[in-house]
Amino acid sequence: MSKITPVVNLMMDFDCPNPKATTKKYGGYVSYIDREDAKDKKEQPLQLSEMNQVEGVFHSYMDYMKDEMKNGQLFSAEEDVIAEERLEEVRELYAQAEEKGSPLWKDVLSFDNDWLEEQGLYKGETHWLNEKKMKEIVRGAMNKMVEEEKMHDPIWTASFHYNTDNIHVHIATVELDPSHLPLVHGQDKKTKEMLFDEQGEPILQRRGWRKDKTRMAVRSSVANQIVDRSKAYKRIDELIRDTATKTKTIDLTEVQEVSQLFEQALHYLPKEMNQWYYRYHTVNEARPYIDELVDTYLSTYHSEELEELHLQLDEQVALSERLYGSDSQFDSYKQNKLDDLRERMGNAVLHTMRAVEKERRTAFSTSKKSKQHSQPSIHQLLSQDQRHKMQVRQAVFQLNQVMRKSFHDYQKERNQQEFDRMIEGFDYE
Repeated sequence: MSKITPVVNLMMDFDCPNPKATTKKYGGYVSYIDREDAKDKKEQPLQLSEMNQVEGVFHSYMDYMKDEMKNGQLFSAEEDVIAEERLEEVRELYAQAEEKGSPLWKDVLSFDNDWLEEQGLYKGETHWLNEKKMKEIVRGAMNKMVEEEKMHDPIWTASFHYNTDNIHVHIATVELDPSHLPLVHGQDKKTKEMLFDEQGEPILQRRGWRKDKTRMAVRSSVANQIVDRSKAYKRIDELIRDTATKTKTIDLTEVQEVSQLFEQALHYLPKEMNQWYYRYHTVNEARPYIDELVDTYLSTYHSEELEELHLQLDEQVALSERLYGSDSQFDSYKQNKLDDLRERMGNAVLHTMRAVEKERRTAFSTSKKSKQHSQPSIHQLLSQDQRHKMQVRQAVFQLNQVMRKSFHDYQKERNQQEFDRMIEGFDYE
């Protein structure tokens, strides 16, 4: 089976100020990404080796990003097009950030052209790209970048390029006040050697490294802004609403298997009730009975909803593979969510069992103290086995309500949180 490549990619890189440089370079980097030729679809991509041969490469970088014919104008968080007269002011801001020691983050977001066409954002025949919409998507991605990295006073500029097989956008970002970034020992990016000054002292630079979690979160932000899942959301909302309002006529207290499983699980639970949580190893012996009880409940009350839940998850798994590629952990998404559901339901079972056990222990203690009474109560006349059966019946009735609420809460939370942050090899919880 051939691998599926991701439709959205993010390449992250950064440079730090060169303490030995006599001129500032960051403003030139913006010029470099604003270059006309790189946005002409007829031009071949400029290779990295060629870039390094360009004199004053950073001073050419802004020019690498703009193409009047192809709507590849330089844009920012606030401006759809940075006017020519504004460029020098922008370069000066980058130079100031460089003077203060800010890293220069150089990111590239690239897209699968066929996928963009499927989403109505690109036309291959005419090479038209809906830049207005795509600029908003980039802004959303950069908001996520700022949030994930807790940036204080960032500025960024970007431009779409068409000179490769995949439309991509270059983004140049600096912190106007980088003082919150920790100082680290500088390193030569090419040789990986640590940097020292003429006195042999370590050269310190502001940290530019960013978490891989950030890359994943930004990619997810881009994908979720592009993919329209409104119909799926609507159906999930209907499932939640319909399940919550349906009146169930089946009574689990009439299902003998449930009572037996309930008692068996209680038998294997540890004495200390503060350990009665589904994930605790101390409930290992009881867990198979709890799992079977949960399965019985779901098949009795929510068979249709559970079947559709599986279908919805399968669709999300397929979408995740399409968005993030075969190398992502898309295939674990469904199982993780089903395991989460089982844990929630299992804890609901244990919550009810805890109440039953407390009542039993209280009744046992009261019985010992009341042996001297001459007139036994009806409760005392019942055998221990009968009392236990009544307690289990009452508990299972309560369990019905608790588990139903747990299932509804799981559905609602999954809809609001998980479907808004599709993952690639990372679980955000």
